[in-house]
Amino acid sequence: MRVLYLTPRLPYPPNRGDTARTFNILRFLARRHAVTLVSLVDRADTAADLGPLRRWCREVRLVPNPATFAAVRGALALLRGHPVSVGYFGRHPMHHAVASVVEHGAFDAVLVMSSALAQYLPACRDMRRVVDMVDVDSEKWRQFARHSPAPARWLYAVEAERIARIESALVDQADALVVVSPVELDLYRRLRRSDGSIRVVGDGVDASWFAPPPPVESAGARLLFTGALDYRPNIDAVSWFVTAILPEIRRHVPDVRFTAVGHRPVASLLTLAGRSRGQLEIFGSVPDIRPYFSGASVYVAPLRMGRGVKVKMLEAMAMGMPIVGTAVAAEGLAIRHGVELLRADSAADFAAAVVEVLRDGAKRRALAAQARRTVERDFRWEAQLAPLDDILAPPAAAKVRA
Repeated sequence: MRVLYLTPRLPYPPNRGDTARTFNILRFLARRHAVTLVSLVDRADTAADLGPLRRWCREVRLVPNPATFAAVRGALALLRGHPVSVGYFGRHPMHHAVASVVEHGAFDAVLVMSSALAQYLPACRDMRRVVDMVDVDSEKWRQFARHSPAPARWLYAVEAERIARIESALVDQADALVVVSPVELDLYRRLRRSDGSIRVVGDGVDASWFAPPPPVESAGARLLFTGALDYRPNIDAVSWFVTAILPEIRRHVPDVRFTAVGHRPVASLLTLAGRSRGQLEIFGSVPDIRPYFSGASVYVAPLRMGRGVKVKMLEAMAMGMPIVGTAVAAEGLAIRHGVELLRADSAADFAAAVVEVLRDGAKRRALAAQARRTVERDFRWEAQLAPLDDILAPPAAAKVRA
């Protein structure tokens, strides 16, 4: 089968949640089909090493999308009554690239990553059209609105309503929709009041790459958080943990240290680290995240907003880490409080759970071991992505769109 894959960011390297998904989907498809990738690229240096992509793809087309100009387009889209996301990822060169590859190639299916890229569907004629929404993005923006002061609250609420209209229209524009978990599936059907062709294709983890490290001599109580540090839910998580949770933990474990690792840390987090007197360490982009797990005692996921499956959680589970996380962090994952993690949502409960795991070595080891077993059993990429073949396969009598 010949598949056209459209992504909002280059799916390599897989160093954040969205690129981990697109990278592994691309690799899965390339083992079975002839894949053409057309991708927006937000930074010139991200396209430096395309070796793996060129090996897997029949063709790779990259369209520069510098963040500054994308933000301007997003602001103009807001003023014109469109979603900021659509303006941010809407580029005439991208429309031209998609039209060009469609004109010169005969594709059986197109897979579009995110509702914001559904604007490129009209050029994809005479093929099966599938949109990987991943999450119900409109609800994510509603969460942002609930956790923000004015005027950001108003802007996020407007974005939520505009994205919701796109999500509703996708039922008629695409042959099939994909979401990342049963939670997102139920939410979409409830909000959109639709039982259209919607399927779940979950996230996974490379359990051979993310594997428990050899035991190392303890360097004291170390807490770890990972994730893109320019993403609002992660910024909020780190800030909330340092200001509301860490002081209570330190009352019981005075020598505890907290490390956050993720690319492009924003100025507010760097300032927070500078004022923390060594309690918070921030590391930006790193070539390999795994060594940071090996030096940690507990993985913390104090997320208060965000949707879908958190790949960071799967990576921590695969590394054999004891985890304390919120309900938001565990959402979409079939994992259990007291079995694969300790779940806590208030600052006091979160601090108490972390202290409990730090002090109780048997509990720490049991949580870590079960988390690893659950990943090996349920969350390998190959098993999670298996439904894609059937979803992308054109039916025998597919109708041809004009």
